[in-house]
Order: sequence, then structure tokens, then C-alpha cells
Amino acid sequence: MTLMNGLVHGGKGYLWSDTALFDRATGQFRGHLPKAFTGTLWPWAAAISGLYDLNDPHRVARAIGGALPFDTPALLKAAVAALRDELKAGLPCRLLVAVPCTDYGARLYFIAADETGLTPPFVPLELVEFTSSGNGSQRYAEIDALGFTPARMLEFIDHQYASPTDTVQGWSGCTIGGDAIEVEVSAAGVTSRVVREWGDRVGERIERKANALASRFAKEPSSFPRSESGNQPPNLSPLRRGFFGSSPDAIRLSTVRR
Repeated sequence: MTLMNGLVHGGKGYLWSDTALFDRATGQFRGHLPKAFTGTLWPWAAAISGLYDLNDPHRVARAIGGALPFDTPALLKAAVAALRDELKAGLPCRLLVAVPCTDYGARLYFIAADETGLTPPFVPLELVEFTSSGNGSQRYAEIDALGFTPARMLEFIDHQYASPTDTVQGWSGCTIGGDAIEVEVSAAGVTSRVVREWGDRVGERIERKANALASRFAKEPSSFPRSESGNQPPNLSPLRRGFFGSSPDAIRLSTVRR
């Protein structure tokens, strides 16, 4: 399970992803691979998670961008088509897509090629918050009670980084690593920055101690303003479902549009 988090807050859409490329059989860290990409005709961005062709890891991004989507419906249609093609090759993927919006500043969509318990395969689901792992933890409960902001999402990513998970390949371990990248989407454009450089070593499995990491990251000040305001779309209701139906972690959708 890789890092793929998202949030709509303060009239902007945010995506977070890591760059770790793992050996699927052993869990060894093999190197860095960007997992987020942006459009060129207008300001949108997406992050990808799942299985993809290691000989052509940017195929999904190329397929979506090559379709030249001119608005949100066209972008979601292109994303669905790209995921269908990957599934035909035996590679189920998931996407988080952030787009600008004149009403709320930004919107966020989740699309999966497999069954997630959240939405049928290939049916985009609009949401305002998404975290890909660690949702059953005490740390998640603490942050969720306060309400997620970009700053608090970064704090939760520190927890996700330190927490082992089970994988569909049958091994357990730390599956988030490399660097953490934040992408911000608004009508003004798309920006990205590295928010964590973890220094993981190629050729080794990533082993961590959560308490030591919590102490280390507590010394690093956040660069995000801790604002509680957030221009969220209206008519949203709570929803929570499992990840693959059997993982101890759950995908968290704090609010989704009915």
C-alpha cells in the first residue's frame, strides 16, 4: 500500500504521494518513482496507486494526458479509460484526481479499477478527504477529531510512513518511502514541493520505529498555516469502508457527495 492521500481545504485541492519503488516479492526499496502528474491544458493533477508496468510506469499518465481532456468530465472519462486498459493487462490501479472548481475552489475524485467497497470499479467518487492507510490507529482518531488540514495531513503522513501494512503480494512491512510530494491545485495553477526526504536506502527493506520517528518529526516545524477554515462542498455525509475488505487499514472518506 503506497501513499495516496487527498484533501479539499481552503478552496484548494491537495494530493500527497511518496516516491518509493518496491520489489513486489520481497519489499526491498529499489529506487524512486514519481506517482503524481499534472495536466498541461488547464490546472489539474492526479496521483496513482496500485500495480503498474515497471517497464513503462508512466503509461497511465501518458494515456490521460494524451487524450487532451478539456474539462473535468473529459478528464474523468480519460482516467477511466486508462484504468480499464491497465486492468486488461492485469494491473489494477487507483487514482486520486484534483481539479479546480469555480464554486468551491477545488474538487477531488477517487477512481479504482478494482472492488474497494467505496464505489463500483471505474465509477468516479467525489470526496473531500482521503487517506490510504492507518485509519484504525489512535493517531488517526486524534487528528480526525480535530479535523484534517494540510498541516495535520502532513503529521498523519509521518504516522503512515512509520506504520507497517499488509500487501496483496503476501508480505508485511513499510510500504511508504523515498520522498513525500505534495501537489496543490487551484484555479491559479498547480504547484508541487517535497515535504519529506526520508533517506531510505536502495536494496534494503524499510524498517522503522514509530516512537523514534514521532520524536524526530516533532522537532520539524510545519510550513502550513493551521487554519480551520475550508470551503467544503455542501450536502456531504459521513462514509467509511474497508480497503480490499480484509485489510486492517481502511480508506477513510470523511465526507462524500451523495
